[in-house]
Amino acid sequence: MIAPYHNRTALFRYPFLKEGDTADKRDRFRTLLKERGYRVGHVTIDASDWYVSQRYLDQLSKNLKLPSHPIAII
Repeated sequence: MIAPYHNRTALFRYPFLKEGDTADKRDRFRTLLKERGYRVGHVTIDASDWYVSQRYLDQLSKNLKLPSHPIAII
């Protein structure tokens, strides 16, 4: 569907960021991606929102006597 567009970038992100359980699998798949014109789509992970949410919940539970089990904050 997007093949006609020339301003696209072919990226591949490994499922669960796992490149393979052996060096051979990793290297062979990297070669396959390169042969087909793909680059690895890197990601960054920032889990600070969990830390902030937990601190917020801790403060709420102290002030409002909330249960200590996790509560989703949206």
